[in-house]
Amino acid sequence: MYRGTMSSGCAPHDAPSTELRLEADNGEGWVSFNLWPAEGVIPPSAVRFDANRPIAQGAYCTGPDICESAEWGEIVIVSGSSNSDVHGQWTLGLGDGRVHRGAFEAEWLAIQAFCG
Repeated sequence: MYRGTMSSGCAPHDAPSTELRLEADNGEGWVSFNLWPAEGVIPPSAVRFDANRPIAQGAYCTGPDICESAEWGEIVIVSGSSNSDVHGQWTLGLGDGRVHRGAFEAEWLAIQAFCG
């Protein structure tokens, strides 16, 4: 299980995005996503990205400065439960063929990023 935050952010091309930052409960890994599909990210939703659908970025980290960018990924976000604002599942595929996946709960931070 991973826990973290979901907030407003900016895509690499300065469009609005949704940032999801998660840490493993057992402390062995961090995951981050920056999502900018045209329809936005409003739960429930699913975002799938790869080289042919560049609508998001993801990274898997094993230490504070030891991160690998994902070649592809999928985030499925559903409405929140009683103790978090959103929850769902994620999958990341790395360049060397490894696949990481997990379930998450995230607190929605009502912060509005200003992009552009």
